[in-house]
Amino acid sequence: MVDSEDRLYLGGSPEERDRFAPAVLGVNTRDNTIVYSTEKIIGIFVSEDGMTEEEASEYFDFNVLGSHMGEGTPTYVSKYYDDID
Repeated sequence: MVDSEDRLYLGGSPEERDRFAPAVLGVNTRDNTIVYSTEKIIGIFVSEDGMTEEEASEYFDFNVLGSHMGEGTPTYVSKYYDDID
């Protein structure tokens, strides 16, 4: 379990952390990591960076979801689920 002072947030600077604060859903009680909404992060990329939704989704998949930062890596949750047969 990660100590609260060791939780990792999106963004390296305080300004970047503030930018992604609206996407925080809470704390994962299993491992004490920050939980972010995938859709809200993608929405921030679209509204603040001028990306299309497809570009933002690809950027998220590669640069956010695809980066493991070690212990304390945030948890990402999507409200959409595609049932794979």
